[in-house]
Amino acid sequence: MSNKRFLICLCLVFMSLFLAIVDISAATWRVETIDSTGNVGEYTSIAVDSKDNIHISYNDGTNDDLKYATNTTGTWTTEIVESSGDVGQYTSIAVDSTDTVHIGYYDYSNDNPKYATDATGTWTTETLEEYGAIGAETSLVVDSRGAVHIIYLASDIDSTDVRHATNTTGTWIIETVDEDASSYLSLTIDSTDKLHVSYLGRTTLDIMYATNATDTWETEIIEGSGDGGYTSIAVDSVDKVHISYYDFENDILKYATNVSGTWTVETVDGGKGVGVYTSIAVDSKDNIHISYNDYTNGALKYATNITGTWTTETVDKNGVEGRDNSSTSIVVDSKNRVHISYYDYTNSDLKYATVSLLSMVYGNVVDKHGKPLQDVRVRIEGKRTKIKKETTTDSSGYFVFEELEKDTYAITAKKKGYRRTKKTIRLKKREERKVKIVMKR
Repeated sequence: MSNKRFLICLCLVFMSLFLAIVDISAATWRVETIDSTGNVGEYTSIAVDSKDNIHISYNDGTNDDLKYATNTTGTWTTEIVESSGDVGQYTSIAVDSTDTVHIGYYDYSNDNPKYATDATGTWTTETLEEYGAIGAETSLVVDSRGAVHIIYLASDIDSTDVRHATNTTGTWIIETVDEDASSYLSLTIDSTDKLHVSYLGRTTLDIMYATNATDTWETEIIEGSGDGGYTSIAVDSVDKVHISYYDFENDILKYATNVSGTWTVETVDGGKGVGVYTSIAVDSKDNIHISYNDYTNGALKYATNITGTWTTETVDKNGVEGRDNSSTSIVVDSKNRVHISYYDYTNSDLKYATVSLLSMVYGNVVDKHGKPLQDVRVRIEGKRTKIKKETTTDSSGYFVFEELEKDTYAITAKKKGYRRTKKTIRLKKREERKVKIVMKR
């Protein structure tokens, strides 16, 4: 009996030593409040720059302003872009190859589509059209030459048009995309600078698609259910189109794509009251990511097909049950990390959520006295995936390996004057593991 107790105590000692060396925690959504000054965050749009910094445009409903938030300095900062009149609805943001920010938005006071940029180092704004009830539901992209493209609605008694404005020639040129539109516009651009638009048709209320891929605008019906909306559009690495949208009749989130050469439609989330304010993004591996609202439960949700089938999860309880709660926008950065900006209906705040869908290993290398070791060559190698990465520790002995998949990994540390040290770990999907490596002479 005493031997058994001794063995149990010995096991507990080893377990405590192991846990002191390795801290395991599953990757979860990190949620932050970006702006809580007044009623802020509706009509939000999100983008990333070349360094994976975040840029967000949104409306200040208390002061009727267009606002902007970014974490380029390492912490969140917010500023007013325009405060003249009642502005900042239907914002759409993009960052070009020089990290210049471009925002399309609606001027409610004058019924005009507007454009703002920080290209000169300070914010400047322009009005695209000045006559008629035009400018709602703006959506903006920037092409490979740095030219801006904005689509928006233009309405009169007889029709509602989808219009396209661009400054490719140095001045704004405006053309009509479709004269029979209703609402829920979304715009994306492919690798050849061709435009793709999703929206709701006016006469039949069908989910519609338009493109200028042939140098003239052509339209087609994606789904003729006659009851859809909240569309969002994106293209993948081979310029195939992906559209998320809400099915009003069935209260579900749906998805359409032409990957096979013809349009196919499927249900992403069949729960009751899900799919309003959808936003879609495609990562570097052509996996699909969708943010949307669950108005039955007052929650922000996320869906992806990264496993080969659709999976959904709740990101944040951000609203009131039975309300659509408004505004989500999603983007995926160069490391395939997901970022979502959204409006917290309960608190009237702009919020932000992020998660890495891949795994990572990080930690420190120290000597036997706990002193950090700099310039240690640390290498990681996956047994199944054959992933191989190498890095060097900084002055605090810190190292990190990102974009890892589920696998068993060998970690090796080398430094002149010290014994070669090796550890083996099993990394789970979406796991962030901290490892402490002790090197001896």
